[in-house]
Amino acid sequence: MGKKNQQKGKELKSSRTSYQTSTRNSVSVKTFSTAQSGFVKQASANGLLSTNCSEPPVNVEELKMRFVRRRESPPPPEEHYEKYVEAVENSTNEASISANFIQHLLKFHCDKGYIQKFDVSFTGYPKNVGFNYRLATLQPDFVEGLVTFQFEPFEVYKHISAAVIQENFNQSVALPHIVGEWKSKGKLSDAAVLQVGYAGAALVYSRNQALAHMGKSDPPGHAAVTTFITDGTLLKQYAHYAKKSASGETKYYQCLINTEILDNSYEQFKKGRQSCRNAQDYAKEQSYKLRDELIEHWQQNQERYRVHPAGQDASACDKADADQATRATTTHRRANDGVYGQEAILVDDEDDEDDEDDGDDEEDEASDEEHIQPYSKHQLSSRHSSAQHSAAPPSSKQFLSPLPPHQGTSSDGHKRKSSQSVPGSGLSSKPSGKKSCLGKLDSRSGSPRAI
Repeated sequence: MGKKNQQKGKELKSSRTSYQTSTRNSVSVKTFSTAQSGFVKQASANGLLSTNCSEPPVNVEELKMRFVRRRESPPPPEEHYEKYVEAVENSTNEASISANFIQHLLKFHCDKGYIQKFDVSFTGYPKNVGFNYRLATLQPDFVEGLVTFQFEPFEVYKHISAAVIQENFNQSVALPHIVGEWKSKGKLSDAAVLQVGYAGAALVYSRNQALAHMGKSDPPGHAAVTTFITDGTLLKQYAHYAKKSASGETKYYQCLINTEILDNSYEQFKKGRQSCRNAQDYAKEQSYKLRDELIEHWQQNQERYRVHPAGQDASACDKADADQATRATTTHRRANDGVYGQEAILVDDEDDEDDEDDGDDEEDEASDEEHIQPYSKHQLSSRHSSAQHSAAPPSSKQFLSPLPPHQGTSSDGHKRKSSQSVPGSGLSSKPSGKKSCLGKLDSRSGSPRAI
């Protein structure tokens, strides 16, 4: 019998393994990297429009003026330009192009918490959210933005699923507004332009999620995300935005804003450097503005859906455990002719586990759990994203624990029961089966004592 059981166990394990393999194979989806021929076709099917099919954003003139604006800082000496041209002429790969571009054109920020990342994979970005269906994980050559902790006390990685680009969110950039790509000399193909358009669409999607979390949106056709691509000799800069088509599908637009020649003359080199740094400053302003709006929205809404003691701010209540809020003891006192009554009802929730045989007990406990559920979910959930959080938080009245049915004493000395239920509480009007103790307030200490 033992050998037969072992044989059956092996057969069962084998059948399960084959089933899991076939199931995985049936749901596996082929993805296209940016270097494969199928990338352009799949990207177009996902709603990523090429520059030829894209409409300019409504703020295109503002962006053009912003990119070519003169900077206060002095331009680099001409020797830097000559050194740059020599390095580009002798470059044979993307690494050489990127090293020279970073050294001579890119701006480095002194702000703490605003950082640059190079050749970083978007491992923390959600998959198959529409525009990236069947497309490989993003890995742009350059991205810069605020580090995740800069959004505190708002936990951006919990409430906006596409905000953080890396799985290790402590070291990740959150909600960036600019990415860049460098290619080998002469390799600025249409596929390469669409590749940076793919990265730009990801940033637009993240920004739209963050705005939806606050119940906001950009004006139709407004572009706040920019990208660039260069092969060392040319610099092309793009603006990105998304909008619904007539059929209701979301389309991601990529519009060419500016083109600069970097190796033709010293004057053009200075213009390219100035345009690149202006685009970085614009993206930085958008990142800080969105960050401030998210923190302000979080602070304002603490007062609307958090119940906290007088004199404490909402951040102090964040440290309180949700279980403590649901198990808080309620003391009810009656006023009689302007003086507090001498009777109190104490509800002891610690004895709930001993009352499993009481049918009314179970019904009341289930009702209490159902009543407190929205608060716990809102407090502890880490996976709800923008569409669910865009609505205004519920009123704090919904989270207040209802008072228990009150037993009082009439003026003639006879006990009476209250048959009314608390409005909006969802609790029945029949008396609770929970253990309670009816006591009187001690005249010395003011605390209830048992009869």
